[in-house]
Amino acid sequence: INLKSLDISKTNIKNSGSIYITKALRHNTNLCDLNIGWNSIYGSESIDVLANAIEETSSLTALCVQGNKIESVGAARIFRALTSNKSITHLDIMCSEIGESGAVYISNALRSNSKLSRLSLGGNRMGPSGTYLLRRAFNFSKSLRSIDILDKNYRLNES
Repeated sequence: INLKSLDISKTNIKNSGSIYITKALRHNTNLCDLNIGWNSIYGSESIDVLANAIEETSSLTALCVQGNKIESVGAARIFRALTSNKSITHLDIMCSEIGESGAVYISNALRSNSKLSRLSLGGNRMGPSGTYLLRRAFNFSKSLRSIDILDKNYRLNES
């Protein structure tokens, strides 16, 4: 099968479905765009399987997990996985309850990721200090061109 894009958002796959989907990612060399947003995905097992798939996939360029209960620990795990992933350029993790401590993990991880160019984080209640850290990481990033923080868009000026 030569599937390039899969949108299974709002299909109520929950944790068990997300585990099957992300395990299948390990063996897929064609899928570029995966949307598993708004599917009641939460918990360490689901997030760990997703993070492992992120570490191992080489074809996926866009991943949307928005609207799932990722929280700060899940954000840390996902962004740790992104440090070894060289294919994902767009990550949408909006409305995922990552909070201020999640913003700290993300801002630290952005320093070692050289591929991510677009990051969507709006609706995560990261607070002023979380927003500050992310803006600072954005300013120092060599690859990040667009970041959505607290429903405000910050873009790098490309000269």
